[in-house]
Amino acid sequence: MHLSIIFIATAASLWGLYHNLRASDHNDITQASLLPFADDPEAANRVELATGLHCEKTFTPGIDPSHSPANYLDA
Repeated sequence: MHLSIIFIATAASLWGLYHNLRASDHNDITQASLLPFADDPEAANRVELATGLHCEKTFTPGIDPSHSPANYLDA
C-alpha cells in the first residue's frame, strides 16, 4: 500500500516537472538562472561580460525605513 502511494506521488511529481519545463521557453529558463544576480548590478554586469547573457530584471534594493537602527532604540 505504501509503495503504491510513493510510486503514484513520484510519477505525478515527474509528470509535473516535465510539463512545467516543456511549457517554458529557453529565454524564461535563462532569465531564471540569472535571478541570483538581479539584486547586484555589478555582479550582473560581470556575468554579462563573462557569459554574454543579459539579465533583464536587474534592480537595486532600497533601504526599508522600518528597519533602520534608530527604530531599535526607540522605546
